Amino acid sequence: MKTIYISLLICAFAGFTLQSCSDWLSLQPIDRQTVEQLFSTKEGFYTALNGVYNNIGSDYLYGKQLSWEMIDVIAQRYAISTNNDLGTKQASFDYSDAAVASGIEAMWTKAYNTILNCNVLIKNCEEKKETILTLRDYSIIKAESLLARAFLHFDMLRCFGPIYAITPEGISIPYNTLSYASTSPLLPANEVVEKVLIDINEAIQLLETNDPVISNGVMNTPGTATEEFEEIYRYRQLRFNYYSALLLKSRVLHYSGDAPNALITAKMLIDDPVVATHFPFVDPSRLLGNSSTPDRVFSTEMIFGIYNKDRGLIFKNNFSPEGTTTRLLQPRSSFVAANLFLNETQDYRYQSQWAASNAIGNTDPMFIKYMDISDNELFYATVFPLMRISEAYYIAAECETDLANAYGYLNVIREKRGVTPLSVVSASDLNTKLNNEYNREFAGEGQLFFYYKRRNITIPNAQNGRNTSSYSFNDARGVFPLPENEMTVR
Repeated sequence: MKTIYISLLICAFAGFTLQSCSDWLSLQPIDRQTVEQLFSTKEGFYTALNGVYNNIGSDYLYGKQLSWEMIDVIAQRYAISTNNDLGTKQASFDYSDAAVASGIEAMWTKAYNTILNCNVLIKNCEEKKETILTLRDYSIIKAESLLARAFLHFDMLRCFGPIYAITPEGISIPYNTLSYASTSPLLPANEVVEKVLIDINEAIQLLETNDPVISNGVMNTPGTATEEFEEIYRYRQLRFNYYSALLLKSRVLHYSGDAPNALITAKMLIDDPVVATHFPFVDPSRLLGNSSTPDRVFSTEMIFGIYNKDRGLIFKNNFSPEGTTTRLLQPRSSFVAANLFLNETQDYRYQSQWAASNAIGNTDPMFIKYMDISDNELFYATVFPLMRISEAYYIAAECETDLANAYGYLNVIREKRGVTPLSVVSASDLNTKLNNEYNREFAGEGQLFFYYKRRNITIPNAQNGRNTSSYSFNDARGVFPLPENEMTVR
């Protein structure tokens, strides 16, 4: 098979001591540095690690394709404009189309390039332990690298692997742990899950006594020279941290069908009072009646996310009828209030993340979660959530065997969203309500495709934002074909 070798490119996040999140996350390429020079200082390790986060936030991964665009288009969230040929092909599950296949291949290549960077970091952590790196430096840098590697492999499995509920032993993807470009065998899906969990568990052990988020919280502001934790340890919501490791573990266990352990791990987050302190549910006053700086992404609940200083342009160029016609991503007419929110328009998600369009001839609700706010220096003005605390409650609701307790977990989130709690009815009713919650909660965050695939269920016509058809998630629709050069950078 064709093998493509792509050189290791590390990007630096410059300006650790500047006075804003956007300054702290400014990118400056330093590809002329050799690996040896790069890893001769602790700052070099963080330069390399920040390059990993930059890749994760790129358009090929979670800055576009695996958050608000391709993956949500495939999940039938939007009524695609007839002028949007790529979107039409994606929404039609036409993975053989050249443009669709090209996007999928670019995603695969970027993911495995980033995994290679993680492996180089992990290797050098071991070599420079207690020389260049203190034990705490080593623990945090290695753990974040392990979690990035696990996170990316897991989502490549969820994209390219078989429907796990049907064929857990089906051949899926490689799991690359090598620090140089090579080839690795395609593994059964359940073996990939095992390797993902090994990385996550090691990261948890490294972080549970070393991650400053546990004692100091998210620290989403620049530090000073007199503070205990250096600038490189701050902004814990934009780095893989101890709590994101727990949520990722629960997510993986849940996906693989291990409901008892998924529940145990989710409850570690739900029952921990420190989590409630560090990641509190959004304050309604920051949403309703706050037209200038609303926190539409519910940033306080974000366990892990990415940074994008131009987030407002994503709204303008893709979700606003006034900003685009050919690429407009907007659900079908009358869908949002009646189908998505079942006329529960008091829901904070409806009130803060959807608004009627002012465009001529288009008054249907547009998705405004990523619209600009007046103060672009606020932390939540430039972030995308990839993991949020509500997911732990949804996992618990689905995995809990006691029906009343299961509804209880679901009702915690509904009450925090300003919606009336549900009465206990039946397991079938609970599943229906969970479907609806996932649709509301994770709009623009790329989780719905993975939800339908994990549960191997049909997208019902009532929850289809594109048209009024139902779509079963079979292999042809739920499994991305491996790129022709699937041995890339492994």
